Amino acid sequence: MITITLRPLTLSLFLLGSGVLLDGPAMLAGEKGASALLQGRPVRGNIPVHTSPASPDRASSKPVPNPKTRETFSSFDRPTSRKEPELIPAGEINFNQAELTQALDVYQELANRTVIRASSLPSVRISLRNQTPWTRREALQALDTVLAENGITMIVMGSKFMMAVASSQASSEAAPVVELPPEQLPDSSSYMLYIVELKHSKATEVVSAIQPFASRIPSSIIALKNPNLLFLRDYSANIRRMLGVIARLEGK
Repeated sequence: MITITLRPLTLSLFLLGSGVLLDGPAMLAGEKGASALLQGRPVRGNIPVHTSPASPDRASSKPVPNPKTRETFSSFDRPTSRKEPELIPAGEINFNQAELTQALDVYQELANRTVIRASSLPSVRISLRNQTPWTRREALQALDTVLAENGITMIVMGSKFMMAVASSQASSEAAPVVELPPEQLPDSSSYMLYIVELKHSKATEVVSAIQPFASRIPSSIIALKNPNLLFLRDYSANIRRMLGVIARLEGK
């Protein structure tokens, strides 16, 4: 069973088998209906559109686009100096041996991105519960991590898409180039590419020092002699630790 509430919609979602129970308003729906409600837009088809008595013709009129629904999110969104809103209260994400398809559906709603799913994904069950309140960014980082632990890597593609691939195939996909300062990199299994220009150390010699911090993803560290660069293609938590070692070697 999966439980999730996304504020400010105050919508409890229970995915059990092929049915979706929406509590507020309570109704039985398919995943498409749940998706539309989570995005805050009218639902048509098998689920009736609830309209205000003051505007009986609203159901037949073209819905006004909500600018907020166009915003997309990822694990690499830069943290802001102001306090971020707590969109997901503690305990509202509750995956208990959930099917992978259901977990990816929730990921898609949180990111507001289309998740493209590789045909070779392993058949796994996902368990995850948020003990503390999370922002969308933190929820995506947690999902990146639990999916990676189950052999699935999520890869950001531009501003509208995510790719879900088997972790063994991640190195064959284009990883997003992230330029956040090391201290702002998420401490999660979010797949990325980080380019390091070395000033004092030789890239080929640094590899042996940072290799123990790399994951099992093939070709996660690539060193160039000229220019003296390191390409780190791995999960962000691993890259944070590699950058810490590199900083020591560079005398920073």
